Amino acid sequence: LKEKERAGYYENVDKLKESKDFSGLLSSREQSLFSVNRAKDLIEVLELWVEGGKRVITVANRKVVLRDKPNPYAHGMYPFIGAAPIPDLFRIPGISVVELVEDLQKMLWKIQRNRHDNLDMINNGIVLIRDDVLDRDGFIFAPGENWLVPDKDAVSMIEMPTFPAQISVEAENMLKQDIQGIPGASPALQGQADQTAQTATEVSLLSNLAQRRLAMEKAQFTIADTEVAEHWIELNRQFLSEDRYVGIVGEGGEEGWKLVHPDQFKDYRWQVDVDSIDESLMRQEKLAEATSRFQ
Repeated sequence: LKEKERAGYYENVDKLKESKDFSGLLSSREQSLFSVNRAKDLIEVLELWVEGGKRVITVANRKVVLRDKPNPYAHGMYPFIGAAPIPDLFRIPGISVVELVEDLQKMLWKIQRNRHDNLDMINNGIVLIRDDVLDRDGFIFAPGENWLVPDKDAVSMIEMPTFPAQISVEAENMLKQDIQGIPGASPALQGQADQTAQTATEVSLLSNLAQRRLAMEKAQFTIADTEVAEHWIELNRQFLSEDRYVGIVGEGGEEGWKLVHPDQFKDYRWQVDVDSIDESLMRQEKLAEATSRFQ
């Protein structure tokens, strides 16, 4: 912080007399697993971009303002790009695939736990002894033991019903299919034998839906790359002050060098276009259309 203060970025660094631990307000994997606090003896620095990115405020230890200045970049936008495969409103991280199937996974675990509890009860045999039998403690449950009974119905093993386990397995299979269907992880797409009786049309439909879902997730990162490229061009327009050579790759993988002038960014309007679909997926769709026409 003192080095950045000498460079003119920050001020009021001397007001930070000591470090302050904010680990209680945050949860980290290192803290929960290994009891290690990565923030120990450090100073917390928060950088806030407010007013739509027009102003940047830097706060240390939640009380000392190190910087409160206008946006130093000429483009006037936030100097970072948020990307997630499944975007969410008003949130940077977005929605993960695990979050989509979290409730279903908890339901699956609950049913499996109940089935295992029932299995323990079934495996522990219960002996039925008629109430007129006197020496009940003489029946020792062990291999090779002899039980003397007046008739065969005096002592018997209880027959536990097995249909709860069968119902549980059916419910678990349905939940597993739902968990696989939401992210598009169908066994047919992974080259595995599908346990359900699905026709070729159903498998093809699942494959197309999964490919479309994956293509939409990839498109989010393509859009983010586009915004990064636009920011990059604007930064070149602002900070590139002298000619420089840039390595390029031409047709056939041939490498070369190109001289870039600062006026190229200042005198022209640059635009980055995003292809709606990548080449591999487009070839797959063309192949599927040709195959269907042939059939």
